[in-house]
Amino acid sequence: MKAVFVATVFAAAALGEEACEDGVVEATAIGDEKNQKDYYERASHYDKIWGSDNLHLGFYPHLAIGGKKTKVELTHMQAAHALTERMIDLAGIKNGSRILDLGAGKGLACYEIGEATGASCLGIDLAEANVRRGNEIASANPHLNLKFEVGSFTSLPDSVVAGAPYDVVFAQVSFCHVHSQLDKIFAQVKRALGDDSIFIVNDYLGGNGEPSEETKAHVYKRLHFEMLHGPKAWRQIADDAGLTLLYYETLDDHMHQTYRGMAQRAKYFGLFSKDGAPLHVNYEQTAEAIKRAEIGMNLAVFKLL
Repeated sequence: MKAVFVATVFAAAALGEEACEDGVVEATAIGDEKNQKDYYERASHYDKIWGSDNLHLGFYPHLAIGGKKTKVELTHMQAAHALTERMIDLAGIKNGSRILDLGAGKGLACYEIGEATGASCLGIDLAEANVRRGNEIASANPHLNLKFEVGSFTSLPDSVVAGAPYDVVFAQVSFCHVHSQLDKIFAQVKRALGDDSIFIVNDYLGGNGEPSEETKAHVYKRLHFEMLHGPKAWRQIADDAGLTLLYYETLDDHMHQTYRGMAQRAKYFGLFSKDGAPLHVNYEQTAEAIKRAEIGMNLAVFKLL
């Protein structure tokens, strides 16, 4: 059986919000890996806006197409859990699976994977603060096989490559700040895959055309994005890397729901962006950009050729 690559891709950037202090938001450039690392060492508003230890968007079952319909609307934190659960199911993660989480953040996804399935999980992240938090979670849950290391997914640490192949390589909202190096990222992913491996990734995307001035101001400029690949370009890069698409699902509505909820929380806490605009206004404009298909989110499954 050939290796499989499952990818959840988000169009534009949930990870790169502004750092918050005393109710005032200070923007930090995170257009490259070093700046991204520095940002996450200092950012403090995520627990207020995203939920405890969560850095991810969500999956809302009431918006699902073709699945079980429900009128119950999840909170953002519940929806973030639901997205991880969906990825676990699609990737076929089970007890005994060995997982590599690229851009593991504070370790929440690894924890949820281990708790739900009994799989072991090694998470790598650029930010030492995130890795410390992940290892705190690991220490507090000795019944789970979790470990976190500082590392880059554009050049995997030798120790990580030495542990390959992994049953599943997993990533949620990790690649959007380095889309210009997406080909290098996919090449590194392949180093961690084996013949029966699965890769599941969650990332922002841009649109298939040039973004409007509104989107440039409220998304690209605010989040210091160098560039974002649209769905067509992203899939072409995956194809050029030797990955065969098995499944593709657009989750723009779920991304829109997430930003609407974040706008409400940002307004409640009275947060402001560095440019002086209320953060909830920027989030509302981000939701509008999603409706215009200038940014979005998807879920894709690949295997190696």
